Amino acid sequence: SPLWPGVPLFTVSSDVQPTADVQPTTEPPPATGAPPATGAPQAIGAPQATEETFAAGDLPKNKTLPKTADLVLRLQRILRGDEGDLTARVRSRHLNALGMELLRLRRDPRVLGEAEGLFALAAKAWPPSVAARVNRAVVMARRADLALGAGRTKEGMALLRRASVLTEAALGEEPNRYSALMNAGRFRLRLAELSTPQDGPSARREEARARVHLSRAARLHPERAGPRFQLGVLAARQERYAEARRHFQAALELAPSSQSAKRYLERVERLIEERRPR
Repeated sequence: SPLWPGVPLFTVSSDVQPTADVQPTTEPPPATGAPPATGAPQAIGAPQATEETFAAGDLPKNKTLPKTADLVLRLQRILRGDEGDLTARVRSRHLNALGMELLRLRRDPRVLGEAEGLFALAAKAWPPSVAARVNRAVVMARRADLALGAGRTKEGMALLRRASVLTEAALGEEPNRYSALMNAGRFRLRLAELSTPQDGPSARREEARARVHLSRAARLHPERAGPRFQLGVLAARQERYAEARRHFQAALELAPSSQSAKRYLERVERLIEERRPR
């Protein structure tokens, strides 16, 4: 239910984007000793400006699940370095990319557990890896989705808090990482949405934390629609509809095909009109 009675609930996407250690366009291929290109998992880039969040539970029609044996073979190659010794950092990147591939395929407890194990191995192989920690938080958030969908609200909120803390700790080391800023903002805003009307102070604290992360993302990445859209959600929840309209308009300019931004903009414009003195 909405935190403020009578105010439409402006929801954020419950899904989050994994983050890659490196961007494919800027990182050179692994040096000597890397697995062959045909078998190596490819890093997945950060979310694009359209910010129509990919739902891991929806398998694209043209994509099939890889055979378990193929995934095991690739994992063994990464861990053993069959083609030569991989550096710890490169091995961590491959493990992280393989975990991300699992997250893109389906959302169920078994697959989430396997992905979390891969991210744990990535962190063990290269402890400074921020991406491995951010992606473990993604797994926690998706576990939270499952708990919330099953009506286990307390468990879901506890998982979201853990995901928030882990992501914010990673931001302490890389404060400008876009995907981590967006994830942290979404986690905190989702916690605010789940707060009860009796827990208003807690919801306001979560909203304040969300604003910090989303505002930084918007400032560092003015070309992306996602931060402006989420800031619009936050402003609308607080009944600051004029501010929300500005954010949704900016999001729509950056991502003209975004149906969410268009729908939310129309909604706040109706609310502004309804409040206009007659």
